[in-house]
Amino acid sequence: LQFYRLNGASPAIGADLSPLRLEIAKKLGAETLIDSSKVDLIEETKRLTEGRGADVSVELTGAPKMFSSVCMLTKNAGKVILLSSPHGIAEVDVYSTIHAKCLTVIGLGAAGANIPVTEEPFDRFTTVYAKKHILNLIGAKKLKVAELITHRYNWKQAGEAYAMLAKDRGNAMGVVLDWTK
Repeated sequence: LQFYRLNGASPAIGADLSPLRLEIAKKLGAETLIDSSKVDLIEETKRLTEGRGADVSVELTGAPKMFSSVCMLTKNAGKVILLSSPHGIAEVDVYSTIHAKCLTVIGLGAAGANIPVTEEPFDRFTTVYAKKHILNLIGAKKLKVAELITHRYNWKQAGEAYAMLAKDRGNAMGVVLDWTK
């Protein structure tokens, strides 16, 4: 969300079922929040974008069942980014949901494995550039990371951290394992 706000996204919409995550989205620049347990996510997104749909939709849940909905709320010729790690089968009518809408679907798995390591003739965006850019944004206080951390555990409590995530992922955002102790 923060990257899109820095690049002029408006309206920047945050949607989730978790009140904690919605609160964090608001702190990090969401202009509008959608609690999708209370309203229809697709209809509300269309309403907020005057019927157009989202230019770019980022799917962060990792739930395959969300893929179709995210495609449906994205405008024609828009982009759908799968930032999470969806595992499983996504039921989707490929023609009407992706093909007819001319959507671009981008998977960002494997820690950015699809980002080139070296510059290409017309693309300077590389893993090295991305890392430097992110660190510069953090240093300039344009990218807030502390707000993303909701839990801290000693590294010896890693099992507890994973158990907490498995039990109730909606009440966590960023989980840090502290290796200094």
